[in-house]
Amino acid sequence: MALFERKSKQSSLGYVRGYGRARGSGYGYVSRGPMRMTNRKKAAGYLPIIISLATLVLLIVMLVGGTAWWHYSRFTRAVRDVDAERVQLAYSAGNKAAVPGSSQLFWWFASRHVSNQLSVAANEGIGSEAVEAFVETYRETTDVVEELVLPKALSAVEQYREKLIEEQVVVGYVEIALQMRPQHADLLEAKKTLDILIASREAFAAAKIAAAQPYGAEEAADLYELVAEIDEENYRIAQAAIPELRLRANEEMQTWMLPVRHFTLNPLLAFPHMTPLDYANDYITAVEFERVIKQLYDNDYILVGLETLFSVEGTSVVPTSLRIPKDKKPFVLSIENLSYSPRHEGRGMVDKLIVRDEKIGTFTSAINAGTADDIISFNNDIIPILEQFIEDNPTFSWRGARATISLAGYSGNFGYRTSFGSENQEEEIRGAKEVADLLEELGYTFASLGFEYVEMSTLETDQIINDAQLWIDQTSNIVGTTTLFFWPFGDTLPQDSEGALVLRDFGYRSFSQIGPNSFEEFTGMARIDERAFIDGNGLYNWPERYEGYFDSGAVIDTEGRDMMDYWLEW
Repeated sequence: MALFERKSKQSSLGYVRGYGRARGSGYGYVSRGPMRMTNRKKAAGYLPIIISLATLVLLIVMLVGGTAWWHYSRFTRAVRDVDAERVQLAYSAGNKAAVPGSSQLFWWFASRHVSNQLSVAANEGIGSEAVEAFVETYRETTDVVEELVLPKALSAVEQYREKLIEEQVVVGYVEIALQMRPQHADLLEAKKTLDILIASREAFAAAKIAAAQPYGAEEAADLYELVAEIDEENYRIAQAAIPELRLRANEEMQTWMLPVRHFTLNPLLAFPHMTPLDYANDYITAVEFERVIKQLYDNDYILVGLETLFSVEGTSVVPTSLRIPKDKKPFVLSIENLSYSPRHEGRGMVDKLIVRDEKIGTFTSAINAGTADDIISFNNDIIPILEQFIEDNPTFSWRGARATISLAGYSGNFGYRTSFGSENQEEEIRGAKEVADLLEELGYTFASLGFEYVEMSTLETDQIINDAQLWIDQTSNIVGTTTLFFWPFGDTLPQDSEGALVLRDFGYRSFSQIGPNSFEEFTGMARIDERAFIDGNGLYNWPERYEGYFDSGAVIDTEGRDMMDYWLEW
């Protein structure tokens, strides 16, 4: 056998590439045993080095991590205690730690802790305890504010622009940042952008709703005009929709050029069986009111807001252009002195307005209702009846219009004894304010009837000033300010008189007197109109007052009025 001949069988010797006739071209025979022993010896030689290196790395990790964690623990304890000074010191110390790498690790821990707190606070919203605690804790920690809070607020505005974040959250981020750095230029610019975007998107959402409503084309087009160009996607949609909406509006709408009839009425007689005959002339029943608004609706009348008939431009009062559907006619509705005075208790009226399940209802005690139990109702006075009617017939209310409520205040508001010196005054004010807030949200407006509800011509100038101030102190604190004034009992003062000047100084610009006509006049400094009462006397004796609006004879509640069978003994 030749010396370099290949073996066809493997023996106890292994084939090792690289040995043969020519190096790398065949297999030679090398024992496996010696080779394995050689590799083990080499590996054993590296083991101490590996262990040493691993130990060193572990020590470095422990040193860096331990240092970072120690500073981070100090930081979180200070945060938990809401101690702004300690937070600032701990954060500064952690960022300046001497051990290389520990400051970066500390910042990684701390930044995530702060970011999580900021996110929670922004989601909970302004005024929450989380926001107050966050601002108090980090306001003086400049690095946190500059490196985390401000960038997050600015970024949130951009995310809102791209519709990647909810409005409530971005507002939270921006307001938190503003509390910390109210004069920061970039932040103030971002706030302007955010305000524009929010207003734009509110207009866009409202326009979509309006466009889907009967006679809503003009309102939708007006709202789409408010969509901002920086609100890019919505802007493109709005601009494309406006021309068609304008064409629709021209076919649907008219500009109303005539005076608008202003009807007013007292609170209703909810319990005619408790009502004295004395009240038959000045009041109407709940049944009669339901019939009135049903006939107005059937005769194509729509309710418009008194406050929409004029505008104040500087010191001037000017008429507005009232745009309504071509097939409709406008009217204004107001409620006279909605105080439910104690002098009317047990005379057929409800005791007060209440809020139940986000609706306005009425409460009447059993003794005043003449029933075995107290009565809570949603269909026995003007506001609950009107609300249900509008819910069933949305086109009766033009652009969400409701009635104007005039209030005196001397005996309280909405049935709550809110005037100075009343028992449980603060609790009564809270109840009245809850009602007023919901009424305002629904679209009702308020007018002053003078605090004492007396003829203004009987008062001296200083008495008029005192009366107006009392209304501000004891009624405006519940319903807010108003430009609307109703002359008590229709007793007017000339607009050039000192008394009228005093009332204008208190902010009143529209003055409603009492009369049967659709009267409206602008003096430059004020608007004057007449309010026509819907009452028992009018229904029986002056049916022509309502001609063209509703049929008095068909309105009269004969059954209810037959229950009024006694004279009041004062």
